[in-house]
Amino acid sequence: MNPRKKYNLMILWKLFKYVMSNPDQRFGQILRNTGVIKDFMMDSEHTPRWSNHFSEEPKQMWSRMNETEKR
Repeated sequence: MNPRKKYNLMILWKLFKYVMSNPDQRFGQILRNTGVIKDFMMDSEHTPRWSNHFSEEPKQMWSRMNETEKR
């Protein structure tokens, strides 16, 4: 199994476990709360913006998810 596929499956497993433990959360909340995506506020706006993680390798996302889980 190549490393990218391995980390993709690990991310999916972590998301699955989170959904099972938090069934009332919306999917967008789950992605944010697990660290899959990050949001930020623009100085002049009061609406959160989401970072674009399209080109990010799954290993980086996995690491961020683990850091988010520790907090």
